[in-house]
Amino acid sequence: MLSKEGWRFVPIAEKLEDEAKAIRVIRDQQYGNIYKEAPSDARWMGDLGEIVFNKWLLHNHVEGFKWIQHETAGKPDFRLKNGTRIGVKLVKRTVPPQLEYGIQISAAHSHEAVDHFFFMMYEFKKRTMWLLGGIDRNEFLATARYYKEGKWVHPHYQVRDHDIYNNEISRLQRPDEWIASRLISDTDFNPSETMKQD
Repeated sequence: MLSKEGWRFVPIAEKLEDEAKAIRVIRDQQYGNIYKEAPSDARWMGDLGEIVFNKWLLHNHVEGFKWIQHETAGKPDFRLKNGTRIGVKLVKRTVPPQLEYGIQISAAHSHEAVDHFFFMMYEFKKRTMWLLGGIDRNEFLATARYYKEGKWVHPHYQVRDHDIYNNEISRLQRPDEWIASRLISDTDFNPSETMKQD
């Protein structure tokens, strides 16, 4: 489904959440967690983002891409046939995205071996995944603001446990435009029914 802002959003079946949690258990056994974790962090949501991104590529009939699921440390999440390396970034919220919201990465991830970041948001109380769009990594870093741990990004958000780069959601190329710009044919995408059934 397409929002008036040009973002894609899809309902998420409970079994997809379970699949993401299982992936997170395996990855944590392999690599551990370098950050302090609060119970509310629900880091498996990042894995859910990768699952949905993979489905989005498949529904767009993208050929020759690779989802890098094993030995993931220091590697991109996806690699397209044309060589584009993608890091999928996800944040969880209780409300839908707004144009004034920010997007961010941890400073530790700023030197990842990726060419593009693709940002997503999980509205977890409604089990709705939002595909917000992509941006060239260098462009993101050149236009982002750097916040050290403990600094306030806005009155409701204080950076916790690590430094971040924060940018404006408006800088993202919308999903349909982004995927077309990656030398991929622009096709009709409506995966909501399939994701309900998966």
